[in-house]
Amino acid sequence: MPYDYKKLLGKMREEGLTQELLAKKAHIGKSSLNLKLNNNREFRQGEMIRIFNVLKLPDGSMEEYFFSEKL
Repeated sequence: MPYDYKKLLGKMREEGLTQELLAKKAHIGKSSLNLKLNNNREFRQGEMIRIFNVLKLPDGSMEEYFFSEKL
Protein backbone atom coordinates (compact mmCIF):
# COMPACT_ATOMS: atom_id res chain seq x y z
CA MET A 1 0.00 0.00 0.00
CA PRO A 2 1.56 3.31 -1.04
CA TYR A 3 1.79 6.13 1.48
CA ASP A 4 1.41 9.85 0.85
CA TYR A 5 4.47 11.73 2.07
CA LYS A 6 3.31 15.21 0.96
CA LYS A 7 3.11 16.46 4.53
CA LEU A 8 6.58 15.13 5.32
CA LEU A 9 8.01 16.70 2.16
CA GLY A 10 6.29 19.98 3.02
CA LYS A 11 7.88 19.97 6.48
CA MET A 12 11.28 19.30 4.91
CA ARG A 13 10.83 22.35 2.64
CA GLU A 14 9.62 24.42 5.59
CA GLU A 15 12.82 23.52 7.48
CA GLY A 16 14.97 24.21 4.40
CA LEU A 17 16.11 20.59 4.10
CA THR A 18 16.74 18.75 0.86
CA GLN A 19 16.47 14.97 0.79
CA GLU A 20 20.26 14.85 0.85
CA LEU A 21 20.53 17.03 3.97
CA LEU A 22 17.75 15.18 5.79
CA ALA A 23 19.37 11.85 4.93
CA LYS A 24 22.68 13.06 6.35
CA LYS A 25 21.15 14.45 9.57
CA ALA A 26 19.00 11.32 10.08
CA HIS A 27 21.87 8.93 9.23
CA ILE A 28 20.07 7.36 6.27
CA GLY A 29 21.57 6.83 2.84
CA LYS A 30 20.33 9.49 0.41
CA SER A 31 19.36 6.88 -2.19
CA SER A 32 17.57 4.87 0.48
CA LEU A 33 15.60 7.93 1.64
CA ASN A 34 14.61 8.72 -1.94
CA LEU A 35 13.39 5.15 -2.53
CA LYS A 36 11.31 5.30 0.65
CA LEU A 37 9.77 8.68 -0.15
CA ASN A 38 8.81 7.28 -3.56
CA ASN A 39 7.19 4.18 -2.02
CA ASN A 40 9.76 1.77 -3.41
CA ARG A 41 10.88 0.69 0.08
CA GLU A 42 9.37 0.96 3.54
CA PHE A 43 10.74 3.12 6.32
CA ARG A 44 12.13 1.25 9.32
CA GLN A 45 11.02 2.34 12.76
CA GLY A 46 14.43 3.76 13.70
CA GLU A 47 14.56 5.82 10.51
CA MET A 48 11.13 7.30 11.17
CA ILE A 49 12.14 8.21 14.72
CA ARG A 50 15.37 9.88 13.55
CA ILE A 51 13.50 11.87 10.86
CA PHE A 52 10.83 12.76 13.42
CA ASN A 53 13.53 14.15 15.73
CA VAL A 54 15.46 15.99 13.00
CA LEU A 55 12.29 17.72 11.79
CA LYS A 56 11.10 18.35 15.37
CA LEU A 57 7.66 17.03 14.54
CA PRO A 58 4.93 17.42 17.17
CA ASP A 59 4.37 14.54 19.59
CA GLY A 60 1.65 12.19 18.42
CA SER A 61 1.94 13.17 14.74
CA MET A 62 3.94 10.18 13.47
CA GLU A 63 0.88 8.70 11.78
CA GLU A 64 0.00 11.80 9.77
CA TYR A 65 3.56 12.17 8.45
CA PHE A 66 4.38 8.52 7.74
CA PHE A 67 1.14 6.55 7.43
CA SER A 68 -1.27 8.65 5.36
CA GLU A 69 -2.55 6.47 2.55
CA LYS A 70 -2.29 7.67 -1.01
CA LEU A 71 -5.70 8.03 -2.62
